[in-house]
Amino acid sequence: MIRPVIPATCVALTLLTLAACRKPATWSDTSPHKSGFVTANGIRLHYLDWGGSGSALILIHGYGSNPHAYDDLAPAFTDHFRVVAYARRGHGRSDAKGPYDTATLTEDLRGLMDGLGIAKAHLAGWSMGGNEITAMAGTHPERVDRIVYLDAAYDWADPAWVAAFKSMPPIFMTPPASAMTSLDAYRAYQRTV
Repeated sequence: MIRPVIPATCVALTLLTLAACRKPATWSDTSPHKSGFVTANGIRLHYLDWGGSGSALILIHGYGSNPHAYDDLAPAFTDHFRVVAYARRGHGRSDAKGPYDTATLTEDLRGLMDGLGIAKAHLAGWSMGGNEITAMAGTHPERVDRIVYLDAAYDWADPAWVAAFKSMPPIFMTPPASAMTSLDAYRAYQRTV
């Protein structure tokens, strides 16, 4: 029997989408952080700062998420780091203004660091957030201490990977509104994709 291989990105996107479909009666942000905005690279970026002592640790979420993805994880690191997460361009409460290429997103990260007075940081990227940490370490190595991939190692130097990514149908990255009406509708959409 041949079983299909499901890329981790597909699993992560599915779980995020399913979580987004749940609508709790009320949501209360109880994570111990402060919320703010910085202007970086010509746009407004929203960030969460859990504080802490030590060098900076910046957490970068993946496609379709926001910095609240780290609400439970971030406080665990504040005894060793100042922990910050931000909403990438086009996500959460940050401005949705293109372009969305890796070079632009990397400059957003550099601008965030400048705006928060962070000269050098440890960077942890989840999923597509791994693109920025890789590029940041390559283009601004003096600003990066260590990088940590959280299910985020895309090899953009591999032409076969780039070709495969570009050949994905747009519907895969942007589910239609009809797919978000119920869990059954989303399941049907996933089977189609």
